[in-house]
Amino acid sequence: AVLFTAPEPPPASTSRSGGAHGARLLPARDAWLRGSDRAWLLGANSGRRSEVFKSLGAPGVMLADGEIVGTWRQRKKRLTLEVDVSPWRSVTTEERDGLEADAAAVAQTRGLTAKVSVG
Repeated sequence: AVLFTAPEPPPASTSRSGGAHGARLLPARDAWLRGSDRAWLLGANSGRRSEVFKSLGAPGVMLADGEIVGTWRQRKKRLTLEVDVSPWRSVTTEERDGLEADAAAVAQTRGLTAKVSVG
């Protein structure tokens, strides 16, 4: 009797998105950003490498459909977590909703409310 069959491995992909959709906020030093090929991670935005990969005070990154398209920083003011997103292109309403959801989740873990500014 067969008790277990291993799933087929996913096909090899060179896509940065890996099928990801929507916008997300990744923290600075996230494991995904530790890839050795930083030019590949940044794609068409490789000229912004110095904005993302800093040895001190590195920002988090904004992902849209798996592509790095901006940076973000956070700061606490009283009971609010202020999240400032600096996109490198215009942000859709759907993407903004995703950013606000991520910020709210981060704020909630700290017992705070989130306030997101994009621009």
